[in-house]
Amino acid sequence: MRDVLAEEGLPPQRLLLKFPGHRLADPQRSLDVLLRLRGQGVRIGFTGITELDIGLQRLVLAPLDQLELDVRSGSASQRGTPYVRALAAVGAQCGYTMAATGIATAAQRRWVEAAGCAFGVGPACSDVAAVQLA
Repeated sequence: MRDVLAEEGLPPQRLLLKFPGHRLADPQRSLDVLLRLRGQGVRIGFTGITELDIGLQRLVLAPLDQLELDVRSGSASQRGTPYVRALAAVGAQCGYTMAATGIATAAQRRWVEAAGCAFGVGPACSDVAAVQLA
C-alpha cells in the first residue's frame, strides 16, 4: 500500500479503504492488517453493517474511521430505523464518520440524516457517488 500511495503521490490520509462488514466477524484475523494500514495513515471503513449481527465490543474496538450502513434492510418498514439509529449513535460516539447506502426515498433520507449519517448514497441523494447529507 505504501508503494502504491508513493507512486500515485497520494497522501495516505486521503485514502479510505472500505471492507465488507463481515470482516468484523473475525476481528483477530483482520486486526493486524487494519492496524498496519492505520499506522500508515490510511483511513479504514466498513460497509454492509446492517446485514450483520455484530458484537458491540467488536464494533467499538475496531480500528476504523467510517461505518457505512445499508438502509435497504429497513426500507420496507420502520423496523430497521431503530437499528440504524443505534448503530449511527454508537459510531458517532466512537468518532466514526457515518454513511448510509440504499437511500431510496426522501423519507429514508430524512431519518438517515436524523440518525446522524453524514454521507449518503442512493436514488434519493443524487447521481454522484456520495452526497454529504448534513
